[in-house]
Amino acid sequence: MTSVPPRLTVRPLSGPDELGLFCGLSYVLDHELADDLATGRRVPEWMWVALDGERVVARAAWWTDAAGSKPLALDFFDLDDTLPVPERVAIGVRLLETATAAVLPAGAERPEYGRFVPPDWHEDPVARDVVEARIRVMEKTGARMLVERLRLEWRAGTPVPEDSGRLVFRPVAGREDLLALMAPVMEGTLDAHGQADLASGLDVRKAAEKQYDEELAGYSTPMNWWRIAELPTGEPVGFVIPARNNYNPIIAYIGVLPARRGHGYIDDLLAEGTRVLAAEGVDRIRAATDLGNVPMAKSFERLGYVNFERAFNMVWDAEKSGAVNAWQVRGGEPRSPSGGPGSEPPPGVRCGERARPGHSSNIRWTAGAAAATVDIGTGRGRRRETCAGTAAPPSAVRHFRAPAPSAGRCRTSSDRERGNPSRRTPS
Repeated sequence: MTSVPPRLTVRPLSGPDELGLFCGLSYVLDHELADDLATGRRVPEWMWVALDGERVVARAAWWTDAAGSKPLALDFFDLDDTLPVPERVAIGVRLLETATAAVLPAGAERPEYGRFVPPDWHEDPVARDVVEARIRVMEKTGARMLVERLRLEWRAGTPVPEDSGRLVFRPVAGREDLLALMAPVMEGTLDAHGQADLASGLDVRKAAEKQYDEELAGYSTPMNWWRIAELPTGEPVGFVIPARNNYNPIIAYIGVLPARRGHGYIDDLLAEGTRVLAAEGVDRIRAATDLGNVPMAKSFERLGYVNFERAFNMVWDAEKSGAVNAWQVRGGEPRSPSGGPGSEPPPGVRCGERARPGHSSNIRWTAGAAAATVDIGTGRGRRRETCAGTAAPPSAVRHFRAPAPSAGRCRTSSDRERGNPSRRTPS
């Protein structure tokens, strides 16, 4: 095993005045750091460095969407790429695990890791070495690759197609007006984050509500920019959400109803969203879409959007993160999926129902208690139930997840869509 340098120090920044130290390594988002600190989207306690003497050999930082909120994304993680790969990885793991334990509360779910990378990083050996070293560190801490994405940009002066007349566009009337279309659009989604929402146990309505409340509701730009598309006869086709986030004008979301797919309406929707923002005199419009969402990628290309970069997202599954012990529910009884030491549940604990496929749940025992409470589901869909029990370990928390089904929207997640950082992509 490669050891870290004997003089290695891992610590957070002491304050904003150490931003220069943090920038001892570089990344494409460095120019945003000062403003993020000033607005509270970052705090020094979430910005960590690994120092070999006075030399910065690794750094990491988390981001949130508003001052006072919890960390929502790990979006900075850099290594000194002049070091040999084994040493880089060892230092990176030490930094990440030390910082994560200090920044995140015990048992908390780890925010996603996201990174922006060159569009040709697979082919460029230098870029590939940089990217793969970071991926290797994340994998050693239990993360897995969720998705790779295309980052796209429309630039002022690029022609915008005239309205084809095939569709009639109207502003969104309100939350329910849009949710009525967002829910069916979730069916057959090609978006990895949408698939993950469905695999977590959310139905299409709950998944749509989650996306609306965590992403779309956070934009400060006017809702009258948002458009619903209908056929001339009045039947709905889909919608497009042009907006501006903290960093850029964006195409936040495009959705086509399942029954209307395959007719090229995605181009009409994207053109309308682009026209709305171009009319505001913007210099550029950012967007992103999953690498596997070929129909959406081709639509961006047809409308003159340039693929200037890629991005990837990695996630820590709760049962692999090390933040909690993993248990599954089988036959209404929590059991460790590992089958190793400690695989038997605490004596006498029985739950009233199995975890639904994909649901994450917390079982909490208090020493001496005769029952355990179970939080089934996540977010607004979470409910609490009581399980009978006769014995309990001291103040323990166990986390279980039932196997998740696969899920299958024509959606574009926006550039730096930080309302929900799991879908966000930058400046």
